[in-house]
This record gives sequence, structure tokens and C-alpha cells, in this order.
Amino acid sequence: MSVCPNSADADRMREQSQWDSLNPDLEWRIGEIEITGASHFSTGSLDKKMLSSERPWYTPWRARPEFDPAIFERDIARLVRFYESEGFYKALISYEWNQEEGGDRILIDLTISIVEGPRATVATVDFEVIETLDTPPQSLDVSGPFSLKTGTPFREDDYRATAEEIERIYLSEGFPWVAIERSARVNTDRTQVIAAFRAKPGLYATIASIEIAGVELVSPELISRELTFALGESFSIQAIEASRSKLLSLGLFASVSIDWSEDGDQLGATSVRITVKERPHREIRIGVGYSTEEEAQVSVRWGDDNWFGSGRRTAFTGRYSSVVRSLDYSFMQPHMWEKNDRGLLNISVFQETERMYTRNSVRARPAFERKFSIPLVLNVGLQLETTRVRDVDSELSQLIGGVRSEGILIGPTLSLEWSPVDSLIHPTTGWVAKLQVEASTTLLGATYDYYKTTASITRYHPLGKWGVLAARLEIGVADSFSAPDRLPIFERLYAGGENSVRGYQRRQLGPRASNGDPLGGRSRVEGAVEARIPVWRDLGVVGFVDFGQVSLDRFDLVPDDLRYSAGPGLIYDTPFGPLSLYAGFPLNGKSIDPSWQLHFSIGFFF
Repeated sequence: MSVCPNSADADRMREQSQWDSLNPDLEWRIGEIEITGASHFSTGSLDKKMLSSERPWYTPWRARPEFDPAIFERDIARLVRFYESEGFYKALISYEWNQEEGGDRILIDLTISIVEGPRATVATVDFEVIETLDTPPQSLDVSGPFSLKTGTPFREDDYRATAEEIERIYLSEGFPWVAIERSARVNTDRTQVIAAFRAKPGLYATIASIEIAGVELVSPELISRELTFALGESFSIQAIEASRSKLLSLGLFASVSIDWSEDGDQLGATSVRITVKERPHREIRIGVGYSTEEEAQVSVRWGDDNWFGSGRRTAFTGRYSSVVRSLDYSFMQPHMWEKNDRGLLNISVFQETERMYTRNSVRARPAFERKFSIPLVLNVGLQLETTRVRDVDSELSQLIGGVRSEGILIGPTLSLEWSPVDSLIHPTTGWVAKLQVEASTTLLGATYDYYKTTASITRYHPLGKWGVLAARLEIGVADSFSAPDRLPIFERLYAGGENSVRGYQRRQLGPRASNGDPLGGRSRVEGAVEARIPVWRDLGVVGFVDFGQVSLDRFDLVPDDLRYSAGPGLIYDTPFGPLSLYAGFPLNGKSIDPSWQLHFSIGFFF
């Protein structure tokens, strides 16, 4: 039996009569579903279009799903509609089924056969504007590029996206209301599509009034301060969206909506209404976790996101793990001088326990941060720290030129980050470049006298329809301005571990003492290439190749002693961030290195 896209009612009645041959006194269960003939789409993606499904292979203890002929035929109709939406207007879809009776049930195996046929392409894309009586201050460029392009395969998603892209041009240039009409005509042999769009913009408008609703404890002035649009300015959807993002980033609101309407008193004017729903400004968070390097972890945080008003943030955080025990205080003053400026202060009392040393420190870091209009953030600050270092092996100390048991760090810090990515949490396309510089100098009264600089660049690129290919390269240099022991052991450069080169133990890539303690270096090169592919719901697989080298010489950045590792991994998205499990295998490690390492972490590797 078969079903085709344009089958008649009589055909469906004959098909239904064949389903009637199934014994109604027995349970109907789905055995296997096989899809054949699909070359442009994976069987997995086609399975997701259907409600009928076979029992997953990894749950053999579960009962097989019930079979409903009506649902299955609607599944076939959904597949037909899906192929049409992707430009396959000549696709033919048929099915066959076999039954096997056993006990009180019938097991039904289904085979869906697909003949895709040729894919329709876009013949032309026509665009027409119904001119408004009002003339904008500057002419609009509506030439694209758009998702729908002449000569490319026709997809309804691109067709709809093009209408939205045209609408957004007008919304971005002072037209709060615009109607986009669209049409798509398939030629007689169903291999080409002629697409047409017509724009009917309303009046060019400026913002005449701004209303704020829903505030309880937050002052309306704080909300007004965050807005990127003002009275008298031209309407812009980008300014609306940027304002909403800034308000949500304050951490004071559970939701923010911004709507607009015509101002009845003025022609060519719009009224903007901002509606917020506040969330608790003070909260206590308790977290527990585990990683292969820090083992069990516990953290407790108390914070106030509107301390004495004006969006000031203050927080105390306590953290305990096998590597770090700390108590931190943080403070953030928004709009320090201008809208995009922030004042920051962090004070920490902590103990750090590494294989080669134990460090006890009290540190303060005041800083000034500015966010520029492009995705560029500059942070300039000062580090003040008093520290004690113990449990350092004498051989290690001798090999690196000495280790001071106590000292003071005083000096400037600078970081610069450029991140034009589509998402800061789950990036799929774009770049992230970072530069970090810190120093301590005896000219300011410090006992440590050094500099440390790291620079990295990461590229994200879509891999197929759902995957992501990520590549990272980082270099670092650190050295003393005077005697070797003026460079702190904890500021030397290390590599290896779950956030570095996987497949190696924590900080174990590079020069080591005879007892295996890492020496740390004055130069480091690190990088990775990683493919991330979702496979089922929130579960994804990863394949990676990492590399790195650490040198005792300064500015030794020539990659002539790289160590490589590779392996697979699993990523599972949770409400608290992705959980990651990696198995790393050194490809050219030293004889003393383990042949493999497991790394567990919360968050992407980079």
C-alpha cells in the first residue's frame, strides 16, 4: 500500500480498509520503523517529524509504543508537508507494513519509502515598496542581503525569514509599523519558485512618551538610566532590544517587556511602554559539585543586586574544594562616570593548595570597566596582595631560581575582550579575543617584581545544521623584572588538565622536577580544535584535539615542542550549565605520563 502527497479520498478509504484487517481484539504495537530513500535529510531528523516512534534500543525493558493508524497517516502527511517546505514539490512518499501476531498483541513493522525528486530553486526575488507620504531623514537601503537568494534551493524558513528581515530594516530606521506582504509562486514543472515581497510602511515616527509600569522597590529613574533611546529620537528596534537586554542584565527583574503604540495627540509619534516584573533583590545560593581536579566542591553566596538603590551589587561568597578555600567580597557600582562604565572591587582571603606549593593570601583588586558600543570590554585595575608560600620542594626552588616564602604584590592589571558571537552562553558562530596583562613592581613598594601577559583567540563556526566547530589558540609570557625569585611560583605558566590540554594531569605538561612536580614556565602555547554535535535532546558528543607546550625560557613561542592529545567527550545541558565528561589520550606524551585521563567539568572547555 502507498500514500502519495496528492492521494484522493477514495485512496485513503482503501488504505483505511486495509488497517481494518488488523485484529481489533489484540493490542497493536510498533515494531520497527524504517525510512528509505532520504538523501537530503537524516532519518533521525525525519523521525522527529513523526509522533509514531519505535521503542529506543537502549530501553529494551519498556513496552513497545502503541500503534494508531490515524496518527501514522497524519505522520505521513507531516513528512509530505516537511518536504514541500524544503522545496521538494515532486516528492513521493509511500509506506508498507507487516504484522506479526504473538500472544495478545500484533507487532507492526513499518517501512516508509521516499522518492525525493528534484528540489525547487529560487528563480527570482521581487521587492516592491508602497511609498509612505512621510519621508524619512535618510533613504533606506533595502537591498539585503536576505536569506532567500536567487539560484539557491527554496526553503520556506528562508522565505519567512526574508519577510522578517525586510520588516526589521524599517523597524530599525524609524518606522514602528510596517506590513510585509509576501507571495511564492511555483512554476508548472514545480522546479522553480518566484518569490515576491511588498512593504507597506506606516509613518516615520519619533518617541513622544515613555511609560514605566510594574516597579515596586526599584526606582523608575534606575530603569530610565539604562535605556538606549530617549524622547525625541527616531524609533529603533535595536535600541528597544538593547534596552531590554540591559535591564535584564541588572538581575533585578524576572521579566521585561517593551511595547509601543501610536500617540493619539501627535502625527508621526509613538509611545513606548516598559513593563517589568521584579525579582527578589537579595538571595542566598548554596551550591555543591564535583570535578576530577578539585573533587567535592561547596559554595555559599549571599548577594544584594540593588544595594542602597541605583543597581549597586554586593556579595559575599564562601567556597571550599581540595584546591581552593576562599571567602570573597565583591562590589559593583554601575554608571560610574558614564552609562557604559562600572566600578568594581573584589577582596579575597584564600588558601590555594597545589602539588608544588601551598599559598595563603589576602588580596584586593579595585578596577574600572568600560563597555564600548561594539562587543568590546576594557578593564583597568590595580592588584594589592600579601601572600605566604610554603611546602615548596628544595629541588624545584633551585631549578626555577628560588621561591620567596612571603611577599607583597602591587601593580596594574588590564584586560581587553572582544566577543562578536551570537551567544555568550552557547556560541555557534563568531569570535572571542582576549588580552590580559598584570604586573607587580618594586617601584610601588612591592617585593614581587614581574609581568605576565596572555592572549587568546577563539573561533566558533557552524558544523552542519546543528553542530559547532570551535578552535582556540592562546599564548602567554611571564618573567621577572629583576631576580628570578621575584616572579611568584603561582604566577608561572602551567599547562595540562580539564581547562587546558586534556589527556594530561593538572599542570603536568611541561618541565618537571625529579619528583614529578611541575616547574611552570615563562612561555606557554596552548590550543584546541573541538567539534560539538547534538545527538539526542540535551545530549551531545564531542571530539577534540588539544596541544600545548611550556618553556622555561622567556618569549619561547615557537611551537617546536608541542604535546598533543585527542579524545571523545559527552556534553549534557542542564538548567545550571552543561555537564562535560572528556576522555583524553596523550598522542606524544612522555613515558611518565598516564596513557589517558578522564576530565569532568561544568561548562564548555572554551
